[in-house]
Amino acid sequence: MNDMRKKGLAAALSAVEKQLGKAPIRYTTSDGSVKRPLVYSTGSLSLDIATECGGLPAGRFVEIYGGESSGKTTLCLQAIAHAQRLGATCAFIDAEHALEPSYAQRIGVNLEEMPVIAPDTGEQAFQIIETLILSGSVDIIVVDSAAALLPKSEAMHITPEMSSAQATMIGFAVKRLTPLVARHNTLVIFTNQIRSHFDGIDGETEVTPCGHALKHYLSMRICMRANTQQHNKPLPGSEVLCTIVKNKLGPQFAEATLYLNYGVVREVELARIGLEYEVLTKKHGVLYYGDVCLGSKPSEMRAALAENPQVATQIEMDIRDRAGITGDLKEAA
Repeated sequence: MNDMRKKGLAAALSAVEKQLGKAPIRYTTSDGSVKRPLVYSTGSLSLDIATECGGLPAGRFVEIYGGESSGKTTLCLQAIAHAQRLGATCAFIDAEHALEPSYAQRIGVNLEEMPVIAPDTGEQAFQIIETLILSGSVDIIVVDSAAALLPKSEAMHITPEMSSAQATMIGFAVKRLTPLVARHNTLVIFTNQIRSHFDGIDGETEVTPCGHALKHYLSMRICMRANTQQHNKPLPGSEVLCTIVKNKLGPQFAEATLYLNYGVVREVELARIGLEYEVLTKKHGVLYYGDVCLGSKPSEMRAALAENPQVATQIEMDIRDRAGITGDLKEAA
């Protein structure tokens, strides 16, 4: 760019700042480098690595979808518990009216510091979300789920002709909330369900409800699928495959395998990823971190790390360094 164009651009940006303030202009830092958004850990090390940016981006919309019992709500609660420990304020919009407080507590969520709101209609839910964002006091808002957001028109009159009312409502609301979410750096996570769709060409396919508008405003979409054929399970729980089908901050279709049992089973992740990144070594079937023996089974590793929590933290830090992802609540490099 020549000097004349630079001067012209500077004058234009100065005029924009006078009219609208500095908020709309945020594409570079002072040294010209691209500024990456704040990220919150998903609570799963393997999924954080798969996103490449280190977790879920603040100031954006994220969707976590999948079939029943695939771990969508569990992953959201895990992310909330992790963020709360680092000082973040979270809110839970329970559109399904199905949150079990004792389950959330077992995952590690502090319910005293997380308001749980159960709206009657979708319009009411989005009004609540907007109020929370404008307060500037909430860092993460989880909406469980988008499919359960019932338009007021459908609540009053259930007719087939109104089937598009939900998609219209959500599309308008998300479009309205987008600049507010970005300005206040709030992370909004929607969980969503899947539906079977039949057509004459492709046969049966899986789609998410709420139309196409929501997808366009998402910075990340994560699909969760439970492994229904699990043999020789290391611990009670379920194995879930996460696929990042949309990612504006990293590669698409990266995958991560999670083991869920009242949240993500950390020991299974550390053992698998630690060996992959050569942070841990295996001798005669026994895992070692340097000279520290961690045992040969996940249950033994869990006991060893419970006795030495600083070792678990150091293992995770070493893995993050080798994977090239940043720490929690830090700006991605």
